[in-house]
Amino acid sequence: FENVDLWLAGRLYEDEQRRFYLLTGWAGSGKSTIAHQLCFRIDGGQHVSVTLGAAFFFARGNAKLESSQYFFSTIAQQLAIAIRPLRPYFIDAARTYFQGKGVTYGQSAFEALLRTPLAAASASFQTPTVIVVDGLDECRDSNLIPELLRSLLALVREFPWLYIVATSRPEPHILSVLTASDSADVVHHARL
Repeated sequence: FENVDLWLAGRLYEDEQRRFYLLTGWAGSGKSTIAHQLCFRIDGGQHVSVTLGAAFFFARGNAKLESSQYFFSTIAQQLAIAIRPLRPYFIDAARTYFQGKGVTYGQSAFEALLRTPLAAASASFQTPTVIVVDGLDECRDSNLIPELLRSLLALVREFPWLYIVATSRPEPHILSVLTASDSADVVHHARL
C-alpha cells in the first residue's frame, strides 16, 4: 500500500509519473484484496487528492463479469454516477450510442461511451480520478484483452488526470502489451 500511495501522490518517479499501475502476482497472492482495499481507501477519503471513478472486477463463473462485453459500458456508467460534472457528457454519449442501429462492443463502445465523453468533458474537468480493474487474467475473452489494454493506455496518455490500477496474473497476452517498450513511459509494473 505504501508503494501505491507513493504512486498516487506522484512520488515514485523524479521525472514524469506513470499513470497506469500494473500489479501482477500468482493466484492467491492478494491482488484482488489489494484492489478492493484500494477502492475502499480512496472512496473512504484516505486519498483526498484522488477520486474513485470506477472499478471492474473480472470474475470467472459470472457471465457478465468474466466477459469484456460489458467492460466499457460499466466503466462509463460508474464514472457518470461517481463524478457529477462528468454525468451530462456520459448521458449524451449513451443516448447517442444506444439510439444507433444496434449496440456493439469493443472498440466502438470504447470510443462512443468512454473516450468521446471524456474528451468532451476534459476541458472543464481535471480532478485526478482512478479506475481500478481487477483480474484481467479472469476474462474469458483473452484474445480481446490486448485491445482493451491498448484502449486504457490511450486514455491515460490522453487525459493527464486519469489513473488506472490493474491487477493480473503474469499472463503473456497481458504482459506483452503492458510491459512492451512503447508502454514503459506510462506503466509502472509492481510484482507481488
